[in-house]
Amino acid sequence: MDAKKIMVIAIVAIVAIAGVAIAVFAMQSKDPGELKVAYLKKNGYETEMVGESKGFFKDEGVKVTGVPVTGSGQQSVNALLAGEVDIAATGQGPVANAMHEKGSEIVLVAGVNHSTGGQVWVTKTDLGITLYDKTADNKAEVKSSFESASTALGHAINFGLQKGATTESEFKGWLKFMGIDYIDFGDTATTGKPVKLIHVNASSLFSTMKTTSDLDAMAASEPYPTLALSNISGSVKIGSNADNGSYDLSMYITTKKVYDEKKDLIEKFVNGLKKTNEYMAKAENADECKKICVDVIGESSKDAVDAAWATADWKTDWSDGMANTLYNTCVKKGYTEITLDTCKTNPFF
Repeated sequence: MDAKKIMVIAIVAIVAIAGVAIAVFAMQSKDPGELKVAYLKKNGYETEMVGESKGFFKDEGVKVTGVPVTGSGQQSVNALLAGEVDIAATGQGPVANAMHEKGSEIVLVAGVNHSTGGQVWVTKTDLGITLYDKTADNKAEVKSSFESASTALGHAINFGLQKGATTESEFKGWLKFMGIDYIDFGDTATTGKPVKLIHVNASSLFSTMKTTSDLDAMAASEPYPTLALSNISGSVKIGSNADNGSYDLSMYITTKKVYDEKKDLIEKFVNGLKKTNEYMAKAENADECKKICVDVIGESSKDAVDAAWATADWKTDWSDGMANTLYNTCVKKGYTEITLDTCKTNPFF
């Protein structure tokens, strides 16, 4: 064999070896599998913000890309069902809607906070609404004050809230608890109903109430109520879902298709949620975690973030209490095909 042929063979061998080395290096340096998670930059999504910031998901070997949406948790669910993300962070209202619409295609992944008092009702001006007193159980007085306010206005109290959001079922449940009748979204006005529900995207509630005469009041989750109380002179907090002992549930869901394809990654994601909530639950980490959330949501959210920490139960779980909250929401919405056993189903707990 002449020298030229030997040289060609040697070069080919070197290139082949180099190619194998590059392939091995690429395999070793390959990014971990990715999960896209839809969430809102507002209260109720603190676990996602802290987990991403502190790198707890990355530590578990999963790349989590947060995909912010606006409005309410319903928009997170919409993004999931449209195939734009792998997981939706949301509250129990949109989850109930998804279960009703898609049935067994919806997979409950985990709950991360189960607390009350995060759904708040605010009037633009002082309408003379009586606050509920649990000790006195003065529901009749609360109802009467709503009727008087409606009479004084000359029309039903126009309450802005987002249709389909967790707030819808929470506020309707509160009204039922107080014995207050209401005109539902889009219904023709009728006498004897002191409250009218008007659909407004949650992120637009504050500005709509402040700059127009369309709304007399709003019902929303934080930070929107605190934003209104801080910036609309004369606005008044008149109640919350703590009055009737109703709970908010921050949770994550996916679809069966995504779960079947990415079960291992989702399990790593849940482990990251556990580490995040364990970190958030420690008192010595509270200030750092609050700052992370305020940096994401905005400086105006500081009071609302403080309020969230005062009532939160940071725990990655799927307890009977969480399942009951989801089931009760389904009942409020009239989704009779969804059973308590269905709500208790969870792949990781």
